[in-house]
Parts: sequence; C-alpha cells; structure tokens
Amino acid sequence: MSYTLHTSDINSLIYQYMKERGLHHSAFMLKNEAGNLTQDLPSGSLVTCLEKALAIEELERHKNEQEALSTDLPRCTNEFRLNHPHDCIYDSIPLLSHTNGSIGGLKHLIVLSGHTGYVKSLVTRKELLLSGYILFRSIDGTIRMWKLPQNIQDYSNVYILPHILANQTSVEVISIDCNQFGMIASLAVDGVVRLWSSEGVLFNTIQHTSEILKVEWDSSGMFLLAASYCSLTIWDSQGELVKELVNGRVQEITMAWWRSPSEFTVQTLHEVWAWQQDQHPVELFVGSVIRVQWSPSKTYLAIIQETQVGIYQDECDIWYLNRDITAISFTSKDYILLTANTNSEIYFWDLESRTTTNRIYAGIGKILKLVFRKDDEFLAACSDTEVQVWNMENLLLFKKLKLSNNINDIIWTDEAGRLAVAFLDKIAVYSLY
Repeated sequence: MSYTLHTSDINSLIYQYMKERGLHHSAFMLKNEAGNLTQDLPSGSLVTCLEKALAIEELERHKNEQEALSTDLPRCTNEFRLNHPHDCIYDSIPLLSHTNGSIGGLKHLIVLSGHTGYVKSLVTRKELLLSGYILFRSIDGTIRMWKLPQNIQDYSNVYILPHILANQTSVEVISIDCNQFGMIASLAVDGVVRLWSSEGVLFNTIQHTSEILKVEWDSSGMFLLAASYCSLTIWDSQGELVKELVNGRVQEITMAWWRSPSEFTVQTLHEVWAWQQDQHPVELFVGSVIRVQWSPSKTYLAIIQETQVGIYQDECDIWYLNRDITAISFTSKDYILLTANTNSEIYFWDLESRTTTNRIYAGIGKILKLVFRKDDEFLAACSDTEVQVWNMENLLLFKKLKLSNNINDIIWTDEAGRLAVAFLDKIAVYSLY
C-alpha cells in the first residue's frame, strides 16, 4: 500500500476550509490561481486530516505509555498542538514504594517511565553547559534524556536517542558518556559508536575493526577514548581518528580510562597498566581485577579485587584494605575513601595515614553502591532494595527509601539535593527537601 499527496489535494482542502470560514474572496483567489480544485469534499475535511495527523504523532510519542499505565504510572496530560513543541507533563503520582524513613509527602518523589527494558545506568554531569539533565541507558536500545527543573513536579521527557539497526531492530546501549559541551557518545552491542549533539541529534557514527568495550571523553571534552580487546583508539569530538595505541604486552583489555590528556589507565584480565602516548606501557599491578577507580585528583588508584582492595599511589607500594568490600567512594578531599562490606558496615579511610577514622552501620544487608553528593554533605548507600541518605556532618541517617524491586543504579542529579534511583525499567527521582 502506498500514499500520494498532491499539491491539488492540499489546495482543495484549504479552499474548502476558506469557504466554510466565510473567506470567500480568498477562496476565489486561490481557485483562480491554483486551477482545478475538488468541489465535493466533506465539511471539515482539513481539520479532520490535521486531527488524524496529531493523533498519529501522539501515538508515536507515547507508544510505551500503555504499559506504564498498566502499572499505575501517570498519563501525559500535556496537549499536542500544531507547530508547537511537545513536552510530556504528568500529574502527581501515588507512591510506588513503601518506606519506614522520613519521606515527607508525595511531592518529594517522582517516577520517570517509558523504557521497555531494564535501566542499566544513570549519567549526569553538573559541569555540563547542558545543566539540569539526566541521561539513562537501557537494554531496550534507547537513551532517554530528561530535564529536571527546579520544581520537581514540573518534569518532562525531552529527548529519546534510539539505537536501531538497518532492519529496524533496536540494540542494547552498553556505554554512554557526556562531555562538558553536552555532546553524548554512546556505544551499543552492534559495536557502533554514535555521537549525538546536546539536542539529541545523531551527527556521526564510528565503526571500529575490533569490538569496542567502553567510550569516555577526556577532561577537555575534545577527545574520545575507546577501549577494545587489544588496543586504545582516540577520536576527536567530530569522530575523526587521532591515534590508535597497540602493544603486544597489553592484551585482553576489559576497561580503560583517561588519567591525563596523555596517559591512560588500562585494566586487563590479569593486570593494570599505565600507558602514556608515545611511550611503552608500565605494569602497575598483576592479579585478577574486578575494576579500578581513581580518586578525583587522580592521586590514588583503588584496585578492586574479589576479596580485597589495593591502594596504589605513584612511587609508593600498594597496600590493602580489609576484605569483603562491596562498594567504594572517594570524597572530594581525595584522600578520604569510604568502603562498604557485606555486613552493612561503611568505613572511612584516611589514605594519607592509612587508618580508619569513622564507621557507620547501615543495617540494609549487602551494600552495592556508595555515592557522595558533590558538596560531600550527603552520602547515598544502596542495597538491592533500599537506599539510605546519611548526613556527613553528624553521621546520622537523614532519609531512607525502600523499593520492592531490584535497584540497578543510583546517582545525585544536581546540587538541589535530588537523588535518582534506577529500578527495573523506571527511575525514581527523590528530593531531600
């Protein structure tokens, strides 16, 4: 089946509309200039066509809403209008979770929905020129970029970034990063790196000869690092190849990070390497590694293994923290590290003196993630079903939120005190005040 829309059809619809509105002189001039026009159109034909077009646009925009409605999530209440941008606006919603902490009312919690697959990670960058946005990547093949205004109730879904193959099937997004100009780099399981503008417009795709594992912008936002199984590749912000690093000693790469504009930290299955451009890589650590994490100033490197965490510092020996560590987080002070274990204990480590300074007992089972707010005033800790927020000034529990579904990720969205929690295919945004 095919559809054809001729200029004469459009002119006929406008001519009929003008006559119905009493614009007889304009209708006569149109007929005189346009020539042969259809005279027997039903009344209101133009309006009917426009209404159908709006209905189709609304259906496409809200194609995932029926599933959301079946789980008692809200319906978009903002109207569609011609030549007017549409932002989804929702009414206040019932609380989808129970808590024995101080929630303070429904106005403190909203739930963002629309994904049809699990939300795997959250991304927000407070230094972005594109401030006030939070991005989610999901196994449903989309990145959703939401704007979170000052009024937590007035939120809207701004952009959807689809990752689709030529046969129209979606592919899971496995890595995402933003630079300070709002540009987004994403990696999907099809191995293609996609570059998006700050408005969510796809402007370039990059295909590498090897399977890419992760993408990351450098601190300047001008260069993009991609790690593959046996090489590191650097592109500029427009997707032009700058350099590819290959060394026979560095194989089975699993992750890589920028340490500086000219140095990378590379994790393989059995080692951790320091690799500077135009120099041979230097082996920092030998052993099986789950992941590594630098302190904010890139002075201390935490090497996380299955049973312990090693602390590396340039020209110093590696020393180890206590066992059974499940999560870590550096403060902005750089030398203060927090660790959590399977017993719900959170320890404060002074890395300069190599001693513990404080301890918190959370009582929520195995702690999976620790996240400091930018000002270090609050610490968020989560298990698979509960999130706690601790005040760092007095080390007292400030708020807690229980969810009946598994928690995938947590992140602070901005300085306004909002915490985003990803669970299943939804995101709860919680305001402390």
